[in-house]
Amino acid sequence: MKNNIFIILLLTSFMYSCDPMDNRMVFVNTSSERIFTRMIFVNEDVEGTMIGLRQIQSNSNNTLGKLYTWESEFDDAKDSVLNIVVFKNYKFLDNKYEESNNIKSDSLLRVGDYLVKKYTYNELVEINWKIRYPEDGFEKGKALKLDRKENELKPSSQILKEKEIEDRWSKKDSL
Repeated sequence: MKNNIFIILLLTSFMYSCDPMDNRMVFVNTSSERIFTRMIFVNEDVEGTMIGLRQIQSNSNNTLGKLYTWESEFDDAKDSVLNIVVFKNYKFLDNKYEESNNIKSDSLLRVGDYLVKKYTYNELVEINWKIRYPEDGFEKGKALKLDRKENELKPSSQILKEKEIEDRWSKKDSL
């Protein structure tokens, strides 16, 4: 009996000690193809949300849970419009390494190869946080300029010269 009480107390403490999960958003894919979705805010640059690239199977409902709240995401964004981005069934986005997927989906954002639907916070509340693809009227995306900081870890040209190493990092292509 004492063991049962101890186990119940232990389980209860685990349940209440976890980070809060906001699982209000549901993505409904009624299309016949698998898609990938990403939630972003577009200002001078693209600001991601706590929900990274997610795979959504055809004809399925998916709860998109995230740590913290959507209110905090909207408060942190300069623009109060959330862009729900949909990428068609690209096999190269199906990678277990999230950083690789972000780079690949960024390239699709740069060329405008995506569909998008924009929602304000109040619009999401009105539709009870349920995104319906393609019924909600997703439109063709436009090419976005992403100002990602380039890798600034370049060897010093002075050191390269001293070591008699070709400075290929600062070399301009002649194309």
